[in-house]
Amino acid sequence: MTLVVALAAGAKIAAGTGAAAGLSEVVKTGITDAYAACKKAIRTRFGTDKDAKEKLAQLEVKPDDAALQQALATYLSTHQVEHDPAVTQAASALQVQLTRIEGGIGSITTGPITGNTITVDHGGVAAVNITGGVHAGYTPPPGTDNPR
Repeated sequence: MTLVVALAAGAKIAAGTGAAAGLSEVVKTGITDAYAACKKAIRTRFGTDKDAKEKLAQLEVKPDDAALQQALATYLSTHQVEHDPAVTQAASALQVQLTRIEGGIGSITTGPITGNTITVDHGGVAAVNITGGVHAGYTPPPGTDNPR
């Protein structure tokens, strides 16, 4: 999932549109908080570029606007946000939260899990108690080529 797609999805949830109607308050809050943190990290990376900050703000009003998404993607590239650890960490957190939407924006996979506890709530959100040298990673949904 591209960062712009994740931001657009987060903007919809934060605005209470799109899939937001069917989500629990816990999931909405998780996505909204992760979206706000990601947006803040990007705004910081944009520095004094008011145009870039304006495009980011406009995404909340028009999250499905393809031209706006493309313009924002250009600003993200120009400011090399992919090299900013605060942005990449916030983007990863947002993508993890977005996986909580039923229907799957993406999925979280782990390495071999043995002797650990996995619990799932009624919304399909899994919590895993991982111990030992197990690793985890994000897998974007089919048809995407970039997890950020």
